[in-house]
Formats: sequence, C-alpha cells, structure tokens
Amino acid sequence: MTIYCELKRIISAVTTREGAGFEVQRAFPTQHLSEWDPILLIDEHGPVDCEPNEAIGAPAHPHRGFETISYLLEGHIIHRDSLGNIGELKSGGVQWVQAGSGMVHEELPHPDFLTRGGRMHGFQVWLNLPPEFKMSPPNCEQFTSEQIPVYTLSNQSGTVKVIAGAFLNMNGPVDTRSNVQLYDITLKEKTDIIIPTATHSRSMLYLYQGQAQLGSHSITSRQLAVFEAGEAVQINASSRQPMRALFFSGLPFNAPIARYGPFVMNNHIELADAFADYQAGKMGTLD
Repeated sequence: MTIYCELKRIISAVTTREGAGFEVQRAFPTQHLSEWDPILLIDEHGPVDCEPNEAIGAPAHPHRGFETISYLLEGHIIHRDSLGNIGELKSGGVQWVQAGSGMVHEELPHPDFLTRGGRMHGFQVWLNLPPEFKMSPPNCEQFTSEQIPVYTLSNQSGTVKVIAGAFLNMNGPVDTRSNVQLYDITLKEKTDIIIPTATHSRSMLYLYQGQAQLGSHSITSRQLAVFEAGEAVQINASSRQPMRALFFSGLPFNAPIARYGPFVMNNHIELADAFADYQAGKMGTLD
C-alpha cells in the first residue's frame, strides 16, 4: 500500500525585487516557512511583457556554498561568470550552477531580446550543497529545451519535463549534488498523476498555472504546497485550463545552515570567510 505524502501547509508567494530591480514572486522562503532543506529558494519571474530596452537582469554578483537552477520558460538571457563561461539561455532551457567555493556571475537579457523586447518568464531555484561539497570547485552547465526529456502520460493527458532526477526511468540532464528531483508538470483538465518520492524525502509543488486538488485541499496559481515525507504525491488538475507546476523532492542533509545574501554555509565563521574571500577577489571577477 502506497503511503502518500501528507500535506503540511499551503503558502502563497510574495512579491519582492531581485537583481537590478526586476519583480519576482517568492514562493519560498517567506515568513511562513524559512527552511525546507535541501531546497533553499524558489522564485518566479514574470510572465512580463518587456518593451524594447526595458528588460533588466542580475548584474555581477557572487555565490558560495549552494547550487542554482535557472529555468526559462520564455525569453532570452546571456550568462557570464568568473570561470570564463559565456552562454545563452533560450525558451525552455536550463542553467545549472554549482557555486561551491565561490564564483561571480551575471544573468542579463540577451542584446537581441533587449532590442526587440518580448515576454520573459522563468524560475530561479536554490539548492543546498552537502557540507562536503560546500568548498568544491565551482561549475556551470547549460541545457537547451531539446536536451531535457519529456515523459508523455497515457492518453496524451499531460507531460512531465524531467529537469533533474529521474521519473519512471527517464533521467534529467541536471546532475545536482543535492540529488533533487525537479519536474515541470503539465496536466489537462480532470487529469491526475502520482509522483513517486524517495522515503524520508521532502517535497514541494509550486503551481504557476491553473488549479490543482491535493487530497481534500485545493491550490491555485502562485501557491506552494509543502509535504511531509512519504512514498508518493498525488496531484489532480481541477480547472478547465491546463495545470502547470514545478515539483521538487529531495533528502535533507540535516546539517546546520548559515545563510546571508549570496552565501549559504554551515556556520557564521564560514559566512565571514566567504565575505572576506569575495572582497579579496578570491572568487574571481568579471571584466
């Protein structure tokens, strides 16, 4: 008998600003939930329609001690970092950054997008790193939409885009050190899906389109469902339009977390070292 993950709480995203001042909907962390290790942050940017020369991004900034996943539904972004990487992120693509011991990077609208304008819509996810990887060499990888596998449900009732982890023997390209499952799920009206989870893992579902039924509870767009550990999560699309959501699941490290701004370490001494190293230029620079 399957033990379904018990719904712990439902949290509404809050509006805040990031980067050079662009608006995001922050699903987590908020005043209602500050920690859910190994997941550290979930932000949704847009959808927003930008006029020519209006789009803004995140100028040069440092990171240490965690990894990020940027998932772009619509738009065009250019990335540079202090490792010498330069890459483009287009609609449907994913960028994974393991900050490790530290790096400086920037994510800005691609010049072509900035000139013509258009719709920007995407997500930024922060994942904790196990203590043994906090000071590992930094790394960055990018994946196009075509490189991310999509599982089609029976009767064409929906899809699961497998960004990280595995879904029914289909593996996502992002190999996180936190071993997190990350899927983009689309369900048609009155369709349900059962997502297997590892025993003792923690799971979240962020709905960004439509409505969903989770047992006796319903959630709507820009709400986050947080689950206790179990063996599976059951989701039912309850609206007349397709339901779209990001699903996250991973095992907690049960290690202390000390975080401030762009750094996530295990204690405040390590945080102080991170600021000192950044100010000394040890995380590199962008010319």
